[in-house]
Amino acid sequence: DGDGSHPVASSAARRINGAVRIKLSASTGAATTPLLVSGVVGPNKAGRTITLYRVLSTGALQTLANTRCASDSTFHFSVRLARGSYTLQVAMVATPGNAAGASRFAITRS
Repeated sequence: DGDGSHPVASSAARRINGAVRIKLSASTGAATTPLLVSGVVGPNKAGRTITLYRVLSTGALQTLANTRCASDSTFHFSVRLARGSYTLQVAMVATPGNAAGASRFAITRS
């Protein structure tokens, strides 16, 4: 309700989508054992696809694996990587009500 100096202001309602949150953990160990990556997506995205990528030196993403979130929105990947240092990314595309989300991490396999 404005006052004598300031008129009433109004604007159209807008929906703002927050990005999905991805919390994750990864195993460490020798290159002879699979790398285990697990985590949870919030808000709950049961049944939605989530992807594990390798981030190449050019910044391009190379798909390593896809999986679906479980009923409690958790996910698990198991991949084999040779010895070396890697930057990996777990990501989910935009979903109804949420923008896309991603988490990157670095890991060294010996």
